[in-house]
Amino acid sequence: MGILKFFVFELKKLLKRKGNIAFIVLLPVAIVLVFSFILRSYMTPDVNFFNHAVILYSPAELRTDNEEFAQFADRIESDMDIEVTSAASEEEGKHAVDQQKAAAWIGFDSQNGYRYYASEYMEQDASKLIRVLFGEMVGKGSAADITETEILNVERTNANEYFVFAETGFVILFLAIIFGLDIFNERENKTLSRIIVSRSSLLSYIGSKMLLALLAGILQVVIVHFISATFLHVSWGADTGKIYIQYALIAMFTAAFGVFAALLVKNKTLFQQVIIVVASLFGFLGGSFAPISTLENMKLVSYCIKISPLYWTNKSLIELHKGIMSSSYYVAIIIWGVLALVFTILSILMTKKEETAR
Repeated sequence: MGILKFFVFELKKLLKRKGNIAFIVLLPVAIVLVFSFILRSYMTPDVNFFNHAVILYSPAELRTDNEEFAQFADRIESDMDIEVTSAASEEEGKHAVDQQKAAAWIGFDSQNGYRYYASEYMEQDASKLIRVLFGEMVGKGSAADITETEILNVERTNANEYFVFAETGFVILFLAIIFGLDIFNERENKTLSRIIVSRSSLLSYIGSKMLLALLAGILQVVIVHFISATFLHVSWGADTGKIYIQYALIAMFTAAFGVFAALLVKNKTLFQQVIIVVASLFGFLGGSFAPISTLENMKLVSYCIKISPLYWTNKSLIELHKGIMSSSYYVAIIIWGVLALVFTILSILMTKKEETAR
């Protein structure tokens, strides 16, 4: 039986199971909307413009030794009721900004001059005004003119934009449950033993599942694209095709991994738990539950996140959305492609072994 016949066979089975269709259609809508709104606080400033705003600086002696900065700090504190306090280090100051615990961090050294740091993903409104005032008080048009400024000169990513892209890949991973459970059903009704008769048919069999996963994954992406553009006002930009390619590879990986996990784990409940744990781990380390900028500022976590394929996908797609084509995109493409190939080969070997044992 060729791959197309297998594909038609798999598609008919999928369409008969209304629960799977509902899962494919409703899950991306639910997760993207929920995460976009619930986790908005990670990337959105307080409603009260200057409520509890804090400016951090280092080194600690900057305020006492630098009259220019001291005048700025005194004016900000007296006129705007903003706290200006020292940070133990540059790293601590930047970390507080990324955690939305401070509006900005200002550094200074005699060789490089001032440096002004605001959040990579969502600069607070308070920081935007402070940045302008600071630039004026130190003799610049704005802090963007200050030496070594670390404020990005690109459009900021808001909560809706970030979590739409970060959650879509996370959602697709759960397709592995559908294709894995299908293996359990085929094993129980002896379909698996009947259709696997040669290496070529086995390749067609697993390949058909990957094609179906590709179709289901693209359907989910189209749904998210429509929902995000219509209700969340998120534009996917001119590189939409490149974004779809990333998600297509994730979908193909989920089929290969789902089949492999189902062959490896003989218990249905344990299999589903394995998929959920793996997907959750990929999601947590990949920035689906918290902004990547936050994770990158946690010492131990900043190393761990790089083992998650979703980290490279989410990082590259956020950059792509801002018009930046980085090496992260190609790293993600290679990782997902290699993983899909590896799990396909492992699935073939395990299935052959299972049939030989019978």
